[in-house]
Amino acid sequence: MPQLDRLLQQNSDLVIAYYYRGRIYLELKQYDNAEKAYQDALDRNESLEPALFDLGTLYQMTKKPQKAVEIYKKLISFYPDNLVTRERLVNLYLKMGRKKEAEKETQEIKNHSKPGEPGRQALGLIYLREGKLDESIEELELIVKAWPNDYKSRYYLASAYEKRGDTDKALEHFGMINPTSDYYTNARLHMAYLLQSQEKYDEAIKILKKIIIAIPEKAEASLMLASIYETQEKYDNAIPIVKKGLRHAPKNVDLLFRLGVLYDKKGDKPSCIQEMKEILKIDPNHAEALNYIAYTYAEAGINLDEALAMLQKALQIRPNSGYIIDSLGWVYYQKGLFDKALELLKKAAELTPDDPTINEHLGDVFVKKERYAAALTRYKKALSLHHPHEEQIKEKIRDLEKTMERLK
Repeated sequence: MPQLDRLLQQNSDLVIAYYYRGRIYLELKQYDNAEKAYQDALDRNESLEPALFDLGTLYQMTKKPQKAVEIYKKLISFYPDNLVTRERLVNLYLKMGRKKEAEKETQEIKNHSKPGEPGRQALGLIYLREGKLDESIEELELIVKAWPNDYKSRYYLASAYEKRGDTDKALEHFGMINPTSDYYTNARLHMAYLLQSQEKYDEAIKILKKIIIAIPEKAEASLMLASIYETQEKYDNAIPIVKKGLRHAPKNVDLLFRLGVLYDKKGDKPSCIQEMKEILKIDPNHAEALNYIAYTYAEAGINLDEALAMLQKALQIRPNSGYIIDSLGWVYYQKGLFDKALELLKKAAELTPDDPTINEHLGDVFVKKERYAAALTRYKKALSLHHPHEEQIKEKIRDLEKTMERLK
């Protein structure tokens, strides 16, 4: 900055100095100073393309969409073939609910480009964001055929195929992205996800291990690899992966939460609770961690008043969560307050009808209320939903049927 000041002292009309001052302020997030510097540059050269583009960006960053629109329209008036700016304008119009103007600007992109030209990438991305997958694929396919090393277009082409459910095509194009590309790592993550969805776990694991070695701070790779091991019930493989990720990102709540879940599935409840409490030190309003601790207490029948307070807080954050309402109902069940438990568990089942555990809980409270037919219905539904403890549910059904037979 001192060098720019000296240059401006020597020549107060040096446009480029004002522009770079704006860029420095923008990077420092000193938005008012950045805006003034860009305006100073534009006062001296109203058609300075990079200053107009950056000023539009600044207005987007500071949530001033109408000002951004005005700047982008001005930029386009000077440079009609700037398709990147037109793409931004379309996306702004769509966010603002100005669909007709978005459609008009989309047509302008077509008017100022030909199919297969790199500039048509903007059109492909607009179609992708709008969910017009066939149109997006058509545009982006033509670009990558003409420009095979346009890895941004190829990445979004693969993403369009992924969203359309064409896994093989998505894998093909993600796999063609060069390791030197900025899109390479995310492409490999997508590949791992798609391979995992196909239960090709070994191939997915191989990709993820390479990412973790190259970029150990990439939490998404650690989470995905741990998830695969978790699916295979290889908890002793998953836990070290998450711990390694936490060494590089110790306050990553997603990693901490996953570690807690893994400890729980391994049967180590104290370590699970410890990790969930670590999350609350970082984010006291983490509803899922509050719910996890409270439900663990409720399952064990301990610390029920503490669990109740946690769940009431979690419910303020996620008022329509069937899982939190179920946990709250289960606390009341453990406290012997079956009317309150029934009210809450019914609501949980309405919000999350296909959860086997919620249906089991509702069945349990129906048993306490001696509504055996209703309980039997819920237990059978829990079984049909592939309850993780199938034999336990079958035993409850057998016991209940014997009770109902005796009462005839």
